[in-house]
Amino acid sequence: MSDNFTYDYSAAQNVEAERIMRKYTGGAKEYSDIEKLRRLDRKAEGPGQVAAMTVGIIGTLVMGAGMSLVMVMNSLIIGIILGVVGIVVMLAAYPIYKKVTAAQREKVRDEILAISERIKAGQQGE
Repeated sequence: MSDNFTYDYSAAQNVEAERIMRKYTGGAKEYSDIEKLRRLDRKAEGPGQVAAMTVGIIGTLVMGAGMSLVMVMNSLIIGIILGVVGIVVMLAAYPIYKKVTAAQREKVRDEILAISERIKAGQQGE
């Protein structure tokens, strides 16, 4: 009878072990092409999301200040003006997102296309 004990870890446990190992090895890891593609896509969308969220939050706060003026301070005219300004600022969030994201996508466009072509070429060869 053998005294050897073996245990196979699941895929999720292997991923967790690799993630923990990277913390202690300086995080150096070679990414596959599809992982690089995903990272570049997130990199292109991130700044647009941050800009849109910031503008949206500012617009919400301005509109809320206008509502507070109307409801609590009885400053109807100033409150309505602030509320409308806040709504306009909130409405600007999506166009800002689109503009910033388009600019970021243009920056990473060539690299994304090169990686995509490499992935497609590798799949056709199989």
